[in-house]
Amino acid sequence: MASKANSILSSFRRFLVPHRHQFYRMTSVASTTTPVSTVQEQAPPYREFYGRCEQVKTSPQKLNLVAKVIRRMKVVDALVQLEYSDKKVATFIKDTIKETQRNAIQIHKANPDNLYVSASYVGKGTYLKRIRYHGKGQSGKMYKYYSHYFLKLREGPPPVKKKKSKEAQGCYATRRLIQRGPITIPNCL
Repeated sequence: MASKANSILSSFRRFLVPHRHQFYRMTSVASTTTPVSTVQEQAPPYREFYGRCEQVKTSPQKLNLVAKVIRRMKVVDALVQLEYSDKKVATFIKDTIKETQRNAIQIHKANPDNLYVSASYVGKGTYLKRIRYHGKGQSGKMYKYYSHYFLKLREGPPPVKKKKSKEAQGCYATRRLIQRGPITIPNCL
């Protein structure tokens, strides 16, 4: 009788499907329609906090120059970097980080020393067309650029950046030189 029950239970193994990091299993043959989830000991999930600054009066390229500097940095280090930056858009990013950090600490009770910038990216805003006046009664088009800034803070230690070995860096540089082609101009007479 026990072997028959084992064979029936083994036939249900094909229905075991992982879903959201939890595995479902059938408890008995009678309860085939209601799966019961088994609770597994897992690390607590990390929390993420989002912030954004929309319609910044600058081009996305200029904003991205500052945004990519602070990626994968601790929040304290990122604020120091932005404090001493010469770029005008650094103030927008600094205010966004401070506001997101304040919301994470006050509302969600996050540890301020345990936050790092998980994502820092830029989106294209509205482009306004304007007239640009030239000499002799001529005119042309001019664009007023706006952009959006998005930020994601994550709780936990920042990820460790993997360093390439000297050999890997050399191979990459050599491969790019080979793909670029010869520097000299071929003799075409």
